[in-house]
Amino acid sequence: MAASLRRFVSRLRLAFGSRRAEQELTREIAAHVGVLEDEYRRRGLSDEEARYAARRAMGSVEHAKELQRDARAFAWVAGARRDCALAVQALARSRGATALAVLTLGLGIGATTAVYTALDAALLRPLPFPEPEQLVQTRGFVVPLDLPASGLGQRPTAPPDIRDLAAMRDVFSSVAAHATGAMNLGSGAQPLRVNVTFVTGDFFATLGRPAHLGRVIGGSDAVAGAPPVAVLSYDLWRTQFGADPAIVGRSVRLDTRPHEVIGVMPAGLRFPALAQLWVPLPVPAPMAVMSAFRNFLPAVLIGRLAPGVPPAVAADRVDAAYASLSNAAAVSARRGGPPEPRIVPLQRSLLGDRRTTLLVLMVSAGLLLVIACANAATLLLARASARRRELATHAVLGATRRRIVFRLLVESVLLAGAGAVLGIAIAMTGVSLMADLLPSALAGIAPLRVDVRVLAFAVALAAATGVGFGLWPAVQGSRIELQTALRDAGARTFTGSRASGPLVVVQVALACVLTIGATLMITSLRSLLATDLGMRIEDVATARMNLPPATYADAAAVARFVSSAIEGITASASVADAAAVNTLPLAREAYVSFRLDHEGATERHVGEPRHSSPYLVVSPNYFRTMGIPLLRGRDLAWSDGASVPVAVINRTMAQRFWPGEDPIGKRFLMTDLRTVVGVVGDAQFGELGTDGGPQVYLPIQEQPQNYVSLVARRDDGASLEAAIDQLRVAVGRVDADLPLYAAQPMTDVVAEALAPRRLNTMLLALFGAAALTLAAIGVYGVLACSVAQRTREIGVRMALGAQRRQVLAFVLRQGTTLLAAGIGLGMAAAVLGVRALQGMLYGVGSRDPVTFAVVGILLAAVGLFAAIVPARRAAAADPLTALRAE
Repeated sequence: MAASLRRFVSRLRLAFGSRRAEQELTREIAAHVGVLEDEYRRRGLSDEEARYAARRAMGSVEHAKELQRDARAFAWVAGARRDCALAVQALARSRGATALAVLTLGLGIGATTAVYTALDAALLRPLPFPEPEQLVQTRGFVVPLDLPASGLGQRPTAPPDIRDLAAMRDVFSSVAAHATGAMNLGSGAQPLRVNVTFVTGDFFATLGRPAHLGRVIGGSDAVAGAPPVAVLSYDLWRTQFGADPAIVGRSVRLDTRPHEVIGVMPAGLRFPALAQLWVPLPVPAPMAVMSAFRNFLPAVLIGRLAPGVPPAVAADRVDAAYASLSNAAAVSARRGGPPEPRIVPLQRSLLGDRRTTLLVLMVSAGLLLVIACANAATLLLARASARRRELATHAVLGATRRRIVFRLLVESVLLAGAGAVLGIAIAMTGVSLMADLLPSALAGIAPLRVDVRVLAFAVALAAATGVGFGLWPAVQGSRIELQTALRDAGARTFTGSRASGPLVVVQVALACVLTIGATLMITSLRSLLATDLGMRIEDVATARMNLPPATYADAAAVARFVSSAIEGITASASVADAAAVNTLPLAREAYVSFRLDHEGATERHVGEPRHSSPYLVVSPNYFRTMGIPLLRGRDLAWSDGASVPVAVINRTMAQRFWPGEDPIGKRFLMTDLRTVVGVVGDAQFGELGTDGGPQVYLPIQEQPQNYVSLVARRDDGASLEAAIDQLRVAVGRVDADLPLYAAQPMTDVVAEALAPRRLNTMLLALFGAAALTLAAIGVYGVLACSVAQRTREIGVRMALGAQRRQVLAFVLRQGTTLLAAGIGLGMAAAVLGVRALQGMLYGVGSRDPVTFAVVGILLAAVGLFAAIVPARRAAAADPLTALRAE
């Protein structure tokens, strides 16, 4: 045993302690040569003749050493160490080219790793719950509301609800609902605005996550009349309560109402939508909770499948139950097309439409990496061509073709490794930027981080990249004709030009695809920015608030507050007009829609669309404050009341319901029968760039809202900051304990609505610009190497009478051929590839001919600019100097 261990250690020493082992090998070879010399002396040869005869009999000393090294145990380790050392020396001799390759690869690996970080967090990494594949979201089912018979939105036929799902015990082991709103935590002049999620009793049991401290909300907590309780998130417990372990059992105030803290959730769990605090939601949901959600309940239903129930089977069962509980067939026929799936995996539902965006960005980053690899491969081909004599010398000394390929591959892998280090640094810098790519629903449970998974991806990507872009140059460089390489080393013919040409074509083609995609996104964003909002928002300040139901218990109290606050705001010299609205336009807030029918409408035929409008409640002067033009009739007035229900509608609704008629005085059915008193212009409301459809504005004094946004137009000469300050001052005079939040200019609200599109466009534009730059470098590199290594040919041409313009045309012809092939191939690929962007574009088609033409001209111009530099250098060469240099 001890002897085997000593032999193993000795072999390791020979593999890793190569200096001593090499010295021993050199002495052994020298001793063997000495024995041969003595033998030849005994045969009668002189000392010099014996020495030469012994060396001839021995053969290549280096080859003999290689055979001895290969015979050792762990010889591959020692060989790899030597190859790495030689590769480092070779790369150090051409620092400029090495730095350019590392920078190029780092850019490609960094961009790909950064996007992969977001893709991994959103799509690949499982949700942080036990058996997350069993978690699903259901659609079409609701949380019933505990409303009076004449309540807002009451339907004659109740839709399928959470109780129907809970009854399917053979399909779901548990079903729950959640709805996230906002409430004021604490009291006094500066209470904290927190995201509060109302959850049913089985919510935490469905997720399968216990509390860090105390307990979670259970079924006994989520019943009408139960004592109010709350569960804190770990971050809120740590930041607001100093991580006090005695917090369980204490009381906190939410919208001035005390709630007992029964538990604290573990770190990293803020589900859904960055929830900071959870409170019970009884079923049916009482009207008392509605103020946290702008007076409607945007509930989401989730379920955990029963053990052994496949999602497909569960979907069939739920579809059948839904069809039996509602007129699903008629609804599907009216909408046209198949019904939406009733069960969706939870992770996919949380990701939403961002999945396409992430995949497009990942493919774009991958294309950029391919361009970087092609660029590095072109560089290695040029280096291999310039090192023909060096590689031939290695072959003469006994290196096999396989060994030369391996040594060149080691250089490419080292380049990729250095690029990976730079790429990881770039990815870590860009992680915060990538966070905006994820929907808010995932932000609390799928944080972006460069962890072991991402590092492993970067390392694997570097290894694949190193082999991918290094294999072809290594194979090309190993094809050596020894006599020609050693005899004509000075000729320096660029033997890699034929191999590098296709690589440049690939670079130009992929750059064309990326640049077309980026240009389409930029054009789309410009179209969105140029969209007529139907409002003049440049001078408008906004702020939001939530009126606690305990303080503002009835509609009269809410109406008095809104009226007093607006009166106080307009009393300032810095404000010209002020108003209130329940939901700001373009604020990316959830809102409810109501079905519309004009008076006397008959039953619709199958396929005829139904009309609906967002629930908009505004005060008088709202249209003047927001710059929405009044086209006909009058504005809403404080005297408008419930005895005569009135409304102001937009132009689209007037044209659809009463085409060619005067809509003033007409009546329509919303929640009740209403009379039109005014018509205003169309204003963007939900998502920028979409058809707003019919819009109905109801008087705020008739249907006051606890969730209110204030808007104020600054007076001429005043600043927006002064208008925002006046909003705070006026609200403070009416209620000193009521906080404002999200006080900002209306232009910032629009900018936030455009933030995801801006980020997508910016990233694609960066990828396109980088691809364009790398393609230009590729064209320049190939032509520059060709010119530098064809000095004798160019000198001979000029000595034989070739004019400078002929030499210039000769070099440019090579460049334009590569460009034309790359642009043509890229245009054909772009026609198919950019169709994935169709759903992300606005105001421009995915095959816009202007974009294709502009990008083609841009690529040609950039490529010719890159080609003209080496072409001018070749044309300016002195033929005598060129021939003398050879």
